[in-house]
Amino acid sequence: SSGSLAAWVGAGEDGFVRTWYDQSGNARDAGQTTSAKQPKIVSSGSVVLNANGKPALSLNGSGLAPSSYQAYTGDYSFFSVAAADLTTVNSGALWDGGVGNNNLSYFRFDRANSRLLWFFSAGLLNSGAILTQNQRPVELWSGVAAIGGPTATAYQNGSQIFTGSPAEWSGRNSGLSLFSYGNGVANQMAGNCSEFVWYTSQQTKRADIESEMINYYGIT
Repeated sequence: SSGSLAAWVGAGEDGFVRTWYDQSGNARDAGQTTSAKQPKIVSSGSVVLNANGKPALSLNGSGLAPSSYQAYTGDYSFFSVAAADLTTVNSGALWDGGVGNNNLSYFRFDRANSRLLWFFSAGLLNSGAILTQNQRPVELWSGVAAIGGPTATAYQNGSQIFTGSPAEWSGRNSGLSLFSYGNGVANQMAGNCSEFVWYTSQQTKRADIESEMINYYGIT
């Protein structure tokens, strides 16, 4: 519970996440061994909460990587409840499917152009100018990528924001990283995240998953 976590960290103390445990039973825990890059979960003795009062990881130059993530060549879907702070970073990433600067795919906030970018090897899809350059509210970002099309569709709070067929479909990732891509501070996401879900499949129940997450987190 939130109270137990805060008590364990201690009054007035900060607590950080070394391992974000996978709840699916597949043991794909996400971890960060570098102390300075670990997301904060307790701040000055209180559990970090998002704007809707739910526990969240505080991100500021943080990044996590699932320890048992495997490269793949098929469809995938993702769902994330996050609030991005676009006042402090240029291109914070929600996730990255590459290692170092070898970005085979990523989904990131492009503050400079007020848009979202979804990159596939040499193909790029973007939302157009839909973002304001400030603190975003708590939102559900999701996407479904189907290699058979190829097609990729992104959603914001359950509503489609863009879709397309990438110019070049790689479909293969060399490793999944959360909240950062490539190298450099400008690529690290600032803000917070309460939940991140990744499927190595095209989720036909996308709308049901989104509805459950939207209701639980009070997203309007």
